Amino acid sequence: MKKNIRIFVLITGLISVLMLLSCAGTQPAPQSAVVNSPASGVKAPEDVLAFFDQFKKDVLTYDMKKIGLHYAANFKQDGSDRNSFLGVLSNTINFVSDYVVQLTKYEVDKTNPDIAMIAGSVDLGSMNVPFAPGSMIIKENGIWKWYGNQK
Repeated sequence: MKKNIRIFVLITGLISVLMLLSCAGTQPAPQSAVVNSPASGVKAPEDVLAFFDQFKKDVLTYDMKKIGLHYAANFKQDGSDRNSFLGVLSNTINFVSDYVVQLTKYEVDKTNPDIAMIAGSVDLGSMNVPFAPGSMIIKENGIWKWYGNQK
């Protein structure tokens, strides 16, 4: 049950990003996918911010082919592999109307600089949900992707 809730929360977050991007044509300027809180003191590198911005744009298109490109080949989240996770996401993506990340943690792995642990929350438009505990991103071939919690 907890696994399904975590997957739903993560998927819902992704869906919000896609929905914001689809509305960008009617708004004066699209909002960045990441809002850095001065209180948190967390600032991700520019290439990570670009990853979140592109993910938001693709999520708001609701195009699962575009969204799927943002997930690492070895993505794993609470027992779900990449394909299983994307299957669940495809059933919930239409509920996302925004995707704005509030990071409370960005920490590069000490043994692999191509992996970063992240924490925080995502405003999906209709609700604000936390990232699943242990969430990570990984740089594959120079491109940041979702890596899950590897559990």
